[in-house]
Amino acid sequence: MIIQALRTFAVVAVFLPIVNCAPEGNATMEDRTCAKRDADAKQVTGTVESCNYYCQPGEEYSNYIEHYYPDGTPCK
Repeated sequence: MIIQALRTFAVVAVFLPIVNCAPEGNATMEDRTCAKRDADAKQVTGTVESCNYYCQPGEEYSNYIEHYYPDGTPCK
């Protein structure tokens, strides 16, 4: 009986992280399109982490392309 309980506990312990790491059912996707990222880049007032950023050409695309912040934007 104790061995069966230990096996059950071991199986639960193995699969619990998999269940816990699943995305939430009501999770919303972040808009990573170039139209949104370009608009955000024009409104930056402070220093940015990098002089470039990556964006998707459209929502139907899965690839990313490199864009740069406007000239004069301070970056680290």
